Amino acid sequence: MASESTESVAAALNGYAEFYDGLSYGVMSFVPVGTRSILSLDTYLMSSMASTLRGMAALLLMGSVNDAYALARKLYDAALIGTYVNLYLGRNGQAGQPLVEQIDGWITGTKALPRTGHITKYVDGADELNPVRPCLGQLDYEAVRERCNDHTHHNFLSHLLLNDGRVRVKNREQWVAQLGVDTLDIIVLHLAYSFCLSGHYMMSSDYMDAMEMGMTPDYGSQDWVAPTVQAFLRDHVEPRCGGLIAALRAETGMLLEG
Repeated sequence: MASESTESVAAALNGYAEFYDGLSYGVMSFVPVGTRSILSLDTYLMSSMASTLRGMAALLLMGSVNDAYALARKLYDAALIGTYVNLYLGRNGQAGQPLVEQIDGWITGTKALPRTGHITKYVDGADELNPVRPCLGQLDYEAVRERCNDHTHHNFLSHLLLNDGRVRVKNREQWVAQLGVDTLDIIVLHLAYSFCLSGHYMMSSDYMDAMEMGMTPDYGSQDWVAPTVQAFLRDHVEPRCGGLIAALRAETGMLLEG
């Protein structure tokens, strides 16, 4: 039976998954230029991330902390891939021009994306993300990545033992708590990059609802932030990464509170 602290972390992960499900639906209509996709690629990415988070929660409740950490590594990779795709399309995609082969090939299954190392360097070197980097610098992402890799590759016997809930490991609860923190840090990174590049992802439905009904949207409603996004940033992101809301507000012009 899972401990109370493990159940708390699992509940948090399921809560993050629910947020990503909602965000996935909210960005669906933002079709990327330069591909043949008819929906936002982030719709698929975010729904996949939601499934990963739910898988992590289920594994924790089973006592498989090591496997849950391996999925955290996948979550981190997904965050970087989504950022890479948006950066690459933003730089190379133009309406009325040929499809962006690198990304369209990934969509059709005819061309793989570059290796993770290349993607990481591409993202790390992107000036477009400079507005949020000072805030993200408060968090130790090198250590997060190292912990995820150690668990994925069984670099220590103790990590292997953490995968069987029947084995008593004295620091099991500390590892569960650390996984909760590391997962939130990955989400902070992903949302910071995504909203920095695509501030409209935070948009409330009021503007689009009015347009779809043939009505004139309220003045400035294109800058209104969805309540669920505002609440998640306020309750989960800002306490972990102070100043990020202000940085996103300054970069995007979206009417973020806090």
